Formats: sequence, structure tokens, C-alpha cells
Amino acid sequence: TDRLEAILSDSPHPVSMAFYETLITAAELHHKKNKDYGTDDDPLRNVRASEDIGIPAWKGSWMRAKDKVRRLDTFCLKGKLANEGVEDAWFDLAVYSLICVVLFREHLLQK
Repeated sequence: TDRLEAILSDSPHPVSMAFYETLITAAELHHKKNKDYGTDDDPLRNVRASEDIGIPAWKGSWMRAKDKVRRLDTFCLKGKLANEGVEDAWFDLAVYSLICVVLFREHLLQK
């Protein structure tokens, strides 16, 4: 988008460039996972499933993020994970956090 191009054209520091590249990787991951978890009508349908049992979607997303936090806590304590790479968990945590923002804003607009 124009906003991203404006940031990148400002010659950011190499560390900042690594951050922006990581954001793009997270966006690509989110896009790919939408094909498996979302629907054509709602790419966040899997996260909104918490609404089926009375939990607002943004809270459901936060619970999924907390699962990733717990997994990362395990990594910090044990130095390894059995079923998922640590970077995968960090990316999932980042994406769930951003989904929380989107769904929380949507929730506020519905009030």
C-alpha cells in the first residue's frame, strides 16, 4: 500500500527494515492461513467461532494468543518445543494480536 511504500522510501535503519520484512512475512502467513481457516465470506470465521458460545470474537482471538504465550513460556523454560517452531509461535502470537485489534475495533463500532 501507499502507507508501507512511504515508510520504506524513508530509508529506514537496517534493523527497522528487518522489522518491516517480518511484518510482511506475518501478513503473508495470515493470508495463507485464511485459505485454511477462514471462509470466502469471512476470512476470520474461525476466530469468530467463539461467538457461537457467547464469547466476543476479540476475546476468542486473545485466548488463542494466550495459548501461544504459554507455548513460548515453555520454550523459555525448556529451550525447545515439541510440536511447533518457536518462530512459528511468535508469528502466530503477532498475527493473533493484530486480529485482536481488528476485532476489538469492530466490536466497539457495533456498540
